[in-house]
Amino acid sequence: EAAVRVVLGLVGTTVVAGAVLGWLLTRSRRAAARLAAAGLVLALGPGHNIPMLGGTPAVGKEFVILATVAGVASLVLVEANARLVRRGRAVDDFSRPGRG
Repeated sequence: EAAVRVVLGLVGTTVVAGAVLGWLLTRSRRAAARLAAAGLVLALGPGHNIPMLGGTPAVGKEFVILATVAGVASLVLVEANARLVRRGRAVDDFSRPGRG
C-alpha cells in the first residue's frame, strides 16, 4: 500500500505536473516529455523524502535541500544551453514557441 501511495502520489504527480508545465510553457510535446522526465528524476532523487518527512521537524531542511538542488540544476541547464547555442551546437527552441 505504501509503495502504491508513493508511486501514484509522488512520482505520478511530479510526472504529470512536469508534462503539463512543459506543454503550457512551449506548446510542444518535446518540452512536455522532457519536463515529465525531469519530474520523474526529481521525485526519485531529492523529492522522494517529502512523503516521509512531511509533518516532521525535518521538513524545513528537506525543502531547503530540494530548493537548492532545483536552483543549481536550473542554473547549470540554462548556462549549458546558452553555451551550446553560442557555439552553434544547439538550437534555441525556447525563442520559437511551438517548436521542439
